[in-house]
Amino acid sequence: MSQEYIFYGIFGVSVVLGLVRVIYISFSLKINVGAFVGMIKKLVMANNVDRAMKLCKAAPAAVATRGTYAMLEAFQNRVTDSVALREAFEHGVGGLNNATGKLGWLSYLALLATCACAGWAYQLGYDPLHPIYRVGLAALLIAIAGIRMGSTLKNTITGGRDQTILALQEASLMR
Repeated sequence: MSQEYIFYGIFGVSVVLGLVRVIYISFSLKINVGAFVGMIKKLVMANNVDRAMKLCKAAPAAVATRGTYAMLEAFQNRVTDSVALREAFEHGVGGLNNATGKLGWLSYLALLATCACAGWAYQLGYDPLHPIYRVGLAALLIAIAGIRMGSTLKNTITGGRDQTILALQEASLMR
């Protein structure tokens, strides 16, 4: 019976670790990247880079806005090379992998703990229909959701960055 409490404790900690990651991504990093990039493109094409920079300042916690602000600053300094603009974006967010990966280790730790605990329960001969496995499955799904949300966020931000770079290059040709 005391082993079950250990299992439930480990699974409970795994659920909490996975939820911290999911909540962090859901509330502090997310903006509507598509709408944001659309507004930035319109402002840049209308030669309103200052207003685009003010729009970036409206949501300073979002990774996309910090990186876009750094790109717009570089663009104002006559930088139009896509590699240099990408570097400005990376510098603005402190590295895209770093920014989207914050607290990512929590999801991986939750995943590792859940798998190890489930393996331990199986090795000790627990029946596969035992409630421990249901709790473990919930912890596993939450950990995977945190990992998936992080990679989806990174891909979305990267796509928005590339669209913004194209708009900045088009605007530089119109100057």
